[in-house]
Amino acid sequence: MRWFDVDYPEVIALRQRLYPARFGCELVSSSVVDPAWLERVPADRPVLVVAEGLVMYLRKDEVQRLFSAIVERFPAGEMAFDAFSRLGVWFVQRQPSVQATGATLHWSIDDPHDVERLVPRLKFVAEVPAYDRSYLDRFSFPGRMSIKAMLAIPTLRRLGRFLRYRFQESTRGPGRCGMQKLNLEQPQE
Repeated sequence: MRWFDVDYPEVIALRQRLYPARFGCELVSSSVVDPAWLERVPADRPVLVVAEGLVMYLRKDEVQRLFSAIVERFPAGEMAFDAFSRLGVWFVQRQPSVQATGATLHWSIDDPHDVERLVPRLKFVAEVPAYDRSYLDRFSFPGRMSIKAMLAIPTLRRLGRFLRYRFQESTRGPGRCGMQKLNLEQPQE
């Protein structure tokens, strides 16, 4: 597996100073919304795209361009990312820790099938709530009660969640066996 980490040039420069180079991992200095970075990633096999802490900071048109460019570039693959509902964005945007950074959240997903309409080659596979009952015992009693309430009410359960999509071969020839991973990082404002 080859791993490509895409992030702003100043973040990549800091990583290069702090962490040793790793075999099979290439750091790509670019904003993810600039499609030129995709040329650095070989398109000869399927890809797994992990976009953690990213899409909610992009605008809808940026998400559409990014996702469309990815599914057109690679023969097949999967995308996994965390997302907030409109209500989730509203809540998160009002958190003091988020306000202190000056970050702005833009894109929300209430219905995971909206992504299929945005980028037709993407097919919805799974949705996982941000909180899981299996680790509730790690939280304080008030925390456990809050999470149980959130999990019981669909609107609250979907405030934040992880979404997975798949895309298959297009009119291009089949890709070779093996997978490469694109790790798209959170933009900093």
